[in-house]
Amino acid sequence: MFYLPLQPFKDNILTMKRLSLILAITLFAGLALATQVLVFRGVLLSESAVDLQWTVDDETGLSSFQLHRSADGITYEPIAAPIPADGSLSYSHVDTPMGFTGDETSRVYFYSLYLIDPQGQSQQGADPIEITFEISGVAMTWGTLKAMFR
Repeated sequence: MFYLPLQPFKDNILTMKRLSLILAITLFAGLALATQVLVFRGVLLSESAVDLQWTVDDETGLSSFQLHRSADGITYEPIAAPIPADGSLSYSHVDTPMGFTGDETSRVYFYSLYLIDPQGQSQQGADPIEITFEISGVAMTWGTLKAMFR
């Protein structure tokens, strides 16, 4: 009978297990170090404008940010060109949604922030926020007057 020494095979198996463990730890560390959105909020500037503001902890692996808006909280559309990640960690964009009718007293919009990597892959960076635009009585009256003469 012919016997092969098993020690080289055992060493190879241990080496493979070590490499697998190192790879798993590296991948987990990469996920743990992914960009986190620390703040995503909207500040009303007027009854028709909102300043969307966000802050991230790190921009490693990011190329840009994309803001989306929705009137129903389900269907979102981009509202501007992607905003380049320039290393400042804090960003803002003013949105002025249109579409108010003369008989509305308020309008709700939902905003979402997406993080885009250099390959163009995107992921949602934060939970969507809800902004309620309150329309003043003057605007409502003017809209009502306009509607009367149509």
